Amino acid sequence: MNLPLKDSLVLTDTLSDEELKSNILDENYNYEDRKDFQLLGLESKLDEFNIRRYKLSKIPVLSFSANLNQNAQRTTFDFFKSGQPYFTTSYISFSLSVPIFDGGLRNSNIATARLNLRKTQNNIDNLRASIDNDVTQSRINMKSALITMDSQKKNIELAENVYNHTKLKYEQGVGSNQEISTAQTDLVTAQNNYYSSLYDAIIAKIDYLQAAGKL
Repeated sequence: MNLPLKDSLVLTDTLSDEELKSNILDENYNYEDRKDFQLLGLESKLDEFNIRRYKLSKIPVLSFSANLNQNAQRTTFDFFKSGQPYFTTSYISFSLSVPIFDGGLRNSNIATARLNLRKTQNNIDNLRASIDNDVTQSRINMKSALITMDSQKKNIELAENVYNHTKLKYEQGVGSNQEISTAQTDLVTAQNNYYSSLYDAIIAKIDYLQAAGKL
């Protein structure tokens, strides 16, 4: 984290087992929540527009233009004097463009655009299958991580009971220093294992949320 040694890091948030498990394995998810799926959907729409654009290029084009202006046509600067004549010119034109032969370019463009659309649709189908697989696998990993976390939490409770009983025996003079040292080591090991399983569960949760497009 490149945190300076003189600075201190204070954690303000807490994470409980119940919070970690709450609504984490919701069976419902939407492909549209994934950014990569949204991108392919946009690409598909662009391919459809391309096909339409090339098809419309076969349609005859009728264009219209008109112009109206006045010109003084003088050699002296008396444009603002009243009564001076102005000469008016105007025109109207129509133009009809009928595509007859283009060497097959338009048909080739349409075929290429249709091929790109099929490729994009295939990519969407493949991504949809990949998302299903990612979600299924991440759910399995999450469930396994939660089971392991619960098991390690029970191990902590068991190690704490053993340590408390061993400590009580030692205080009553019927236990040895070696026994309490071993019990304490087992308790620390159980705690470390629990925190490790908690970390794995958090990572599994993040993987699941990413797979389902919820993160």
